[in-house]
Amino acid sequence: MSNMSACLSATRRKGFTMLEIVIVIGIVVALAAILFGVVSKAVDASRRTSCLNKLHALSTALFAYASDNRGALPGGAMGAPRPPPPPAIPDDDGGRLEDWIWWQSFRLDKVGQGGIGKYMKLSSDPHDLAALQCPADDLARQKLAWAGGRYPFSYVLNGMMASTHNTGGSKMARTVADIKDPQEKILFYEEDPRMMEDGNGDLVPQASPDGLGTELICLRHDGIKASADRLNSGATTPGVPRVPSLTASGNVAFCDGHAGTLTRAEAHSRLHFAPDSGIPPWTAATP
Repeated sequence: MSNMSACLSATRRKGFTMLEIVIVIGIVVALAAILFGVVSKAVDASRRTSCLNKLHALSTALFAYASDNRGALPGGAMGAPRPPPPPAIPDDDGGRLEDWIWWQSFRLDKVGQGGIGKYMKLSSDPHDLAALQCPADDLARQKLAWAGGRYPFSYVLNGMMASTHNTGGSKMARTVADIKDPQEKILFYEEDPRMMEDGNGDLVPQASPDGLGTELICLRHDGIKASADRLNSGATTPGVPRVPSLTASGNVAFCDGHAGTLTRAEAHSRLHFAPDSGIPPWTAATP
């Protein structure tokens, strides 16, 4: 009888107690959380690097364009009206030949024929078009719709470094030679999707009350979510335009060809967006 009791007791000891099970589950959950964090950081770092590489490739292609055009910079690729339907025959397809990228929905099939498209050997194949899309960008995002359709890319040309722009005036650089201190000047940048409308980026701070007047640099690689990046929470000094999240950074390509990061405070200052910060007229409200 004593032998049978000993066997039963030994059998019972082979199982796990509830406390042991809870401890094991806790350890597994903790390890999974640590692993998830490590993997997530690695993915974010890889996406940031890929994004910077794509910005660098854009600047290389633009310099090739300028070299073939006596130093002239391409156009800003602003929104263009859709051509009239048949039987009307438009003079062109509604876009500008000098645009840095042919992005409109009605001319995307010719993306490799204009601007820097031929220097990047682009086609309308999604694999080719990915060269202008940040891997961390949500391609189903909601953006402002312009006459030519939704802008399908993540990167825009600094409108101050373009031969055509709707606000630049005398402050613009129309040739590469007009750009002073190119290692500090933004050529391309990843734009915040909330104000993305075309391929022309306007980094000059605008005094709109909601912040939408400024085409902000995107902060997705800095871990800043749109819900935390409040557009109306920038500077409140009278006469100074609002730029939120000044200390957070985004990806840019510079006019000397390298790519890197700048904070919003830097990117939206004339030291970095203007071809020559000494070119008048600049108002006191412009950083």
